[in-house]
Amino acid sequence: MDTTKTAAVSTQSNGGAPVSELFPRIQTCIDEKIRPFIQLDGGEIELVELTPGKVLKVRLHGACVGCMASSMTLQYGVQNAINEEFPEEDIQLLLLEE
Repeated sequence: MDTTKTAAVSTQSNGGAPVSELFPRIQTCIDEKIRPFIQLDGGEIELVELTPGKVLKVRLHGACVGCMASSMTLQYGVQNAINEEFPEEDIQLLLLEE
């Protein structure tokens, strides 16, 4: 199952770039900066939705499910990459269960 392109994108925003424009840019950031490292460890990340309130809903798959380091990956890998790439946006992560 290819989870890399599954996404729902709302078109309204709470300031900053419109969510419909921001989501593909976040996807590219994750694809280039984070996904290769997650895949090296047998995992996968799925970007599910970016809400109008700029909450990025994600799911982890594969080896990431149940891994004790997955919270560190989200906080120090994914969240930091998003903050560096989009400092003007207040994007928060929400991990969804499989």
